[in-house]
Amino acid sequence: MTVQPTDAPRLFLPGADLLGLCREAFARGQVVRMPIEGVSMSPWLLPGDILCIEPTTIADLRVGQVALYERFERVIIHQLAGRRRVGRDWLAVMRVTSNNALEAPLEGKRVLGRVVSRERDGEVRELDRLPLDHTSRMKAAWALLLHGRVGESSWVRHIPRRLLAGPRWLLGAGVALASRLRRTPVIGPLVRWLWPSLHGRLRTLRLVRRISLDDESYVLEGYFGRRRVGRAHLAHMLRPVGWESWWVGIEVAALYRRRGAAARLVEDLAAWAGELGIEPIYAAIRDDNMASLTLFQRLGWLRVDDAEMERLASDYYTRSTGRPWTVRIFVPPAV
Repeated sequence: MTVQPTDAPRLFLPGADLLGLCREAFARGQVVRMPIEGVSMSPWLLPGDILCIEPTTIADLRVGQVALYERFERVIIHQLAGRRRVGRDWLAVMRVTSNNALEAPLEGKRVLGRVVSRERDGEVRELDRLPLDHTSRMKAAWALLLHGRVGESSWVRHIPRRLLAGPRWLLGAGVALASRLRRTPVIGPLVRWLWPSLHGRLRTLRLVRRISLDDESYVLEGYFGRRRVGRAHLAHMLRPVGWESWWVGIEVAALYRRRGAAARLVEDLAAWAGELGIEPIYAAIRDDNMASLTLFQRLGWLRVDDAEMERLASDYYTRSTGRPWTVRIFVPPAV
């Protein structure tokens, strides 16, 4: 398939209008070309990429391919992690590649199209199947198997997570041990050679995600070679409690923790915020997250002396996640 670049101006449409246009085009058998603004499919699809999408059905879609589908009257583009036929109908589970998260099962009839190519900087690349790890495949198959059979709060749904808890604990313990050995005088040099710091080696990628016409969030991804090791974001988070402020979030893959990656991401994100003129920025950290508390204090961030603000932020995260949260709020040091 050949996709010709275009200089036509972009048109931003509300979700329902864009969904209607896509449905009409696919019903006629036409191919849709559209830019994306989100970062949920990074690093494979980035803001500004122009996608070529052809009509398809869930029956013709293969696991690992990227699909356009409808959810909550919005057009969404994510990767297919699993599918299952139930009678005459299909169920599908979609995956967000940026944080390796799976969505709730989706009716197969809501799948409308398949991404066949991506255009970036005038270069067109065909897209077929993107990499999909075995853990995501297992979780997707389990969610499809249990859909409609057990309640959402049943302990049975947590079996995959519990099975993976042991290996994850061992990985975390190994990372912690390696971190301690790095500081020993005898074998520390060998460990540092085998387990080098990532602070100066990390390559960061700045992404802007458009939420609406007048609101954006900023995402910073860190790469070691070609592997993404973590990401940090800056976004409005506490509007429901009355703060129009910017809040920092950060995550690093378990294998790359305690190696300077988190510190580099926080430093670069704060520098980017300074370039954008965004202030103040805050970080809300759970009081039992000792690793993050230590990190931000070591970087010179200062705790906000406002108990009411911390209480409202804790209530917000408790309502959002359904789990009890108690947070401490920090701000970067004054320059």
